[in-house]
Amino acid sequence: MLFRDVNERVVELAATAPDPNLVGVLCECGEKDCVSEVRMSLAEYERLRQDPTRFVVIHGHEKPSVEGVVESTESYHVIKKDPGTPREVARETDPRS
Repeated sequence: MLFRDVNERVVELAATAPDPNLVGVLCECGEKDCVSEVRMSLAEYERLRQDPTRFVVIHGHEKPSVEGVVESTESYHVIKKDPGTPREVARETDPRS
């Protein structure tokens, strides 16, 4: 969940980047040692953030025991936390709530 906060700051700073429509955010897989970057458009990121239970992860970093893949691109998956505790924690830690 920490990387979701970091990604919010990255998006804020994107406005000053050479191409403000493309951002590099961190994989939100929850692995404490993961620092993989995901390149996506600002519009894709904003669409992802409309649901606090959705996260962006690189391929292979999804955790089927607590989440499911709801969207997939060539470079990343969008996962949604499962009902119950995983989804509740995601909502409680949403930086936009």
